[in-house]
Amino acid sequence: MKQDKNKWVEDVLNSTEGMAPAGPRRNLYDNIKNRLGKELPKARRIPLGVMSAAAACLLVLFALNITAITRYAKTEKEQVQDGQSTGTAELIEYYDLGSNNAGL
Repeated sequence: MKQDKNKWVEDVLNSTEGMAPAGPRRNLYDNIKNRLGKELPKARRIPLGVMSAAAACLLVLFALNITAITRYAKTEKEQVQDGQSTGTAELIEYYDLGSNNAGL
């Protein structure tokens, strides 16, 4: 069994005899030199108007997110004060997340 395996390994290694090693194309070096010698295209610039519009959009989205978060928190706080269940309180009670040893 071991002799068959060794014979197979030898046959595979011997099958590469006479093959030429892999190498690059003949004109690869010249192509690289030609590309390095060419002038690079100028970098494109983003116009100030586009940048200003993008910054304004980001500020509006940020303000809307802050407003939504504060309104949600205020609404939930008012519901808790009025004695209404918000769903969050029920989840905290159900999963016992309010205790100090939660998950232990």
